Amino acid sequence: MRNPTPHSPLRGLALAAALTAGTGAQAADQTFSSEASFLAAVPGLTMESFETLDGTPLGTAPVVTPLVSLSVSLPGLAVQTSPNTPQPGFDTTASDGSHYVLVYAPGTTPGTLTFTFSRPVTAFGFTSSDIGDSAVRAGALRLTTNAGTYASGVAVLSLPDVLPSGATQFIGLSQSQPFTQVQLTFSGFDEAYGADGIYLAAAAVPEPESWALLAAGLVGVALQSRRKASRNA
Repeated sequence: MRNPTPHSPLRGLALAAALTAGTGAQAADQTFSSEASFLAAVPGLTMESFETLDGTPLGTAPVVTPLVSLSVSLPGLAVQTSPNTPQPGFDTTASDGSHYVLVYAPGTTPGTLTFTFSRPVTAFGFTSSDIGDSAVRAGALRLTTNAGTYASGVAVLSLPDVLPSGATQFIGLSQSQPFTQVQLTFSGFDEAYGADGIYLAAAAVPEPESWALLAAGLVGVALQSRRKASRNA
């Protein structure tokens, strides 16, 4: 097969494909229990700490920010402006500033907490507080993405023993394939826990010029194929 010349449409197509891949480093498929390790491994992070939101009572209303929205399958979900405002936080705390999200379903398991992102991401992490201190020993906390390696779920925190009240734990994951949603399930009974400091790494988006170059390359390949077919007819 003849190598493409410098002006070949195939060369342009290859260049366009390389450009549309984006310039950011590709995320590896891995989970994290250390915030320091997460920050070192994942570039281009942004963080939501809920500081601009007002306090809300426990209920089913979602918590919505420009970066991420949170919703629950069971009541309740709340925004706390301090450990005991606007309701008791049961030893949950903020990890950044004073505001954070409280999840608590009295007398049952907490259900599913769903994080939905405003754009595709390749990494997600947050700090939990007061998780796993129930007198009934908890099994595991699982994260499930809506695409990619962790679409079938992954256990990111195993709790064979009861943790101290108020303990904090960083939880995170990264994927090479972008995703737009993460579901958190926790098997503790009558558990209240806090979530704060949500990190996100947005997936690379091709520049408009890259899309135009890719389209031009595809058109060139199509025209070249038509000419070859005409000559062979």
